[in-house]
Amino acid sequence: MGFINEIRTVIRKSSGDILVFYINEKRLFLREFIKNEGWNNEKQIINNVVDNQFNIQIDDEDNIYGIANIENGKIVYIYTDENKDIKYKKLFDYNNEKYILINPHVIKKKSNVYIIYYIQDVRDTRIWAIFSHYFDGEKWSESSIDFIVSYPVVNPFFINFSSDNLNIFYFNKVNEVEEIYLSRFNSLNKFWTEPEQLTSTNNKKIYLNVLQDDMNFYHITWSEFVNENLVVKYMNGYLKDSFKSKSDVVSLSEKSNCSFPTLIKTGKTLWNVWTQMNKLYNCYSFDNGKTWSEVNLDNKSIDINFIRYKFRSNNIDDLKNFKLDTTFGTSYPKISFIGFENIRKDG
Repeated sequence: MGFINEIRTVIRKSSGDILVFYINEKRLFLREFIKNEGWNNEKQIINNVVDNQFNIQIDDEDNIYGIANIENGKIVYIYTDENKDIKYKKLFDYNNEKYILINPHVIKKKSNVYIIYYIQDVRDTRIWAIFSHYFDGEKWSESSIDFIVSYPVVNPFFINFSSDNLNIFYFNKVNEVEEIYLSRFNSLNKFWTEPEQLTSTNNKKIYLNVLQDDMNFYHITWSEFVNENLVVKYMNGYLKDSFKSKSDVVSLSEKSNCSFPTLIKTGKTLWNVWTQMNKLYNCYSFDNGKTWSEVNLDNKSIDINFIRYKFRSNNIDDLKNFKLDTTFGTSYPKISFIGFENIRKDG
């Protein structure tokens, strides 16, 4: 029993209905939980998905949309049709004999659509381009965000909106160690800013996770190699014209194999949850990351198998009580998130 390195996507509609998207034998499946009815049978959406290369979102009208990387060099767009069925259509082709494309993401805001992914020439196994496509409601434009050195592991980037700007947080190597960078896309002048380096800890890093709080305040966590062990690190800051660090980089865990640190906000309590020795550990802060509790073992993770979830919701209770991008949880048929709870400083 313990952690299974698998990630699925859970989406909760405003009605409370739940959609779970997952890959099984290269096929993208959907299983839906209807409130007051229960689970429907699984439904296959797409065949021949490359690895786990898909990204699913929900818009303000409860419509599902997404993107997936299909074998033989096809990127497809996933969408909800007029009958509320989930369909897909080809977006574009790429030459998969010359290029490797991974981590496709799509995000919409009003009539604007942003598609971002990593792409690499097969002749150069170290350099990746972060590439974007932007649709302004009338026409598409393309641009490179940055060229990164990443070997042997390519870390997923994190994207989100602040005002009219799309932000991307990612790792790039400086003197052979990863540091965190930020670039921003302004939909008015339609260009990506020069990448801004956020850390300078001079240690190798992996497993970036970012949580956007109120008033453009950001919490950032990752695993960092210290004496060949992985330690959970944390920092925060404000993002306006540029990123202004509010805290120093602090260590939250012991030196072990601490992986997949994940930030979650429940009410006013900030959680950092991670895997360690095949179990879940956490600590929490009542003051936006200034001080942290002692590290705790989540006893629920000892005797069960658990995986990771990407979580998107339009449900009013979720939006009121939680802020999270990814989390840990048990799998079907009893999906429940673990590693954190609703607590308050006064008890």
